[in-house]
Amino acid sequence: MSIKGIGDGTISTHYERLKIKENATQKEIKQAYFTLIRQVSNEVNQEEFQLVRESYEVLSDLDKKAHYDQFLLYGNDIEHLNELGERLYMEGDYEEAIRQLKKILLIIPGAENPRHLIARAYHRLGDYPNTSKHLNKLIDVYFNNSVYFIEAAYVYLKDAKVLEAKGILVKGLTHHSENLEYLMEYCDLMMEMQEYHQAFTLLFEKVGTFSEVQKSLVYGKLIEVSVKSRNKKSLEQVLRQFWYEAQKSSSREFEDRSLQTANKLFDKGDYEAAYHLTQSLGSFLPNHAGLNQLKNDAAAFYEFDSMVNHTKIIPALKRYFMYYLFSHELDEHEAHKQKDEVFDGLELSYRYEPREMEKSIKIIKIKYPTLALEREKLLNQFLNLCYNSIQTHTQYEQLKRDSRVIEPIFRLVALYLSNVEQSERTFYFNEILDALSEETIRDVEYSVLIVKRDYISLYELNTQFFDQLLNG
Repeated sequence: MSIKGIGDGTISTHYERLKIKENATQKEIKQAYFTLIRQVSNEVNQEEFQLVRESYEVLSDLDKKAHYDQFLLYGNDIEHLNELGERLYMEGDYEEAIRQLKKILLIIPGAENPRHLIARAYHRLGDYPNTSKHLNKLIDVYFNNSVYFIEAAYVYLKDAKVLEAKGILVKGLTHHSENLEYLMEYCDLMMEMQEYHQAFTLLFEKVGTFSEVQKSLVYGKLIEVSVKSRNKKSLEQVLRQFWYEAQKSSSREFEDRSLQTANKLFDKGDYEAAYHLTQSLGSFLPNHAGLNQLKNDAAAFYEFDSMVNHTKIIPALKRYFMYYLFSHELDEHEAHKQKDEVFDGLELSYRYEPREMEKSIKIIKIKYPTLALEREKLLNQFLNLCYNSIQTHTQYEQLKRDSRVIEPIFRLVALYLSNVEQSERTFYFNEILDALSEETIRDVEYSVLIVKRDYISLYELNTQFFDQLLNG
């Protein structure tokens, strides 16, 4: 409530500035103002002219005058309570901050800053009804401040009161329909409520009323609304109109703003919207290196979002593509650690579930072409490994029915094809060695020769050990 020029030792109150008594009537206040305004030249002494006007604006408004008179009576108390409330709020003691700040409202019910801080404190406490109550009281008095309308709408949305949020936004339009900042916030909230048509219509009707710089911001928001609503017709209409106006003025606004919007969508993780926008921009900005790179990146992340929910793609491949797309966010140690884990998982998959991995790779090549093309070499390598593993598993099924091969050799191959812990593997391997020792050397060598001749893929599972068995 402090004012410039008051408390500096020369002028202490608005009344003294207008040279009137504190019990002056509205008629006397008006007469004093016009007398002083004729004596003070706006051109010669602009600062003093503005100070006189400020005092008159306070004292000629009955509500403001009442608040000001209360401040004169309780000014020191109010200042102390306000400082205490702000300190408590900053310290996170929101309940005590509310209690102290409410004392100010008992003195000056229309005090703006204390009530706003009370609303913010209630919001911190998650008490949305009380937050809304105090914001609405601010709106009733200080309706020229667009911030209160936006904050109230956000609070209503958090409290799942969509109709109230829409109502307060529409009410704000009656006071701020020409306020670009308000309109942009209005559109963000409408998009959050999926009221895309209402947001688009309002902005599109007003785009021509703004300056060239402001138009660029509005077109950027219109592009965002259109692409989020998946409305290709609206998007094409906005892009064409924006592009045409930029061409007329020979500016780069279309290129800069549209790419900025696409990057904004990408950075927020809305890869589908970023992908569709970059696709539409292709006809307006052909052979644009930055656009083409962004289009490719958006497509890759958009495809990955879809892949995550695809039930027929094995987890190992999903983890690989997650690592491929997001490993740059990890520190070097964590990146190496995750890389080892990812490739261990891929190895286990092609060894023990090759058919599932083969199907997954084929699905990726068909449904997710951007990712498939970017990692084509690796996918082909694992596809070949899958084919080899499938051949191995096929030969194993045939081996199980081959009576020429002794049972310990069959068990040995089965162990090589089993995904078991190392301790278990060692235990079973020792059992198999014991069983082999009970067989004749001739039977062992003959069985190994059959495997080497007719089941080469199985023999190659451990050629060194099989060679030892052949050599006695």
